[in-house]
Amino acid sequence: MIKKTLTLIYGLLAALASSAIVLGAISLSLAEGSPELSQALSNDQIAPFNILQVLTPQDPLPGEDELVCIAPVWWVPYTVQSGDTLANLAEPYGLSAEDLKSINCIMIDELPPGAQLLLPPN
Repeated sequence: MIKKTLTLIYGLLAALASSAIVLGAISLSLAEGSPELSQALSNDQIAPFNILQVLTPQDPLPGEDELVCIAPVWWVPYTVQSGDTLANLAEPYGLSAEDLKSINCIMIDELPPGAQLLLPPN
């Protein structure tokens, strides 16, 4: 029973990770022609917030001291604008700034313009 449960958990984590990778690829392909994004990338203004580790059934489950960030697959990419804060981005969705930081694997409090976040759909 425990083995089946772990297999199910690994399968769900792999599916969520795959969905995040697909969403990232789609957002990059849509932004490829964007002059603002190209300029930001050339100036190294975008921080690499999300580092996603794909677990396989052979991997152990993450420990308490390991960071695991999984956004719901229906959330959409958002490009941070000048003046955006975690609090004002989270408020319309009934989330706290800490919730948004945790879901997006953000370790800093100030968001650089041009960074990508995942937010709930409008």
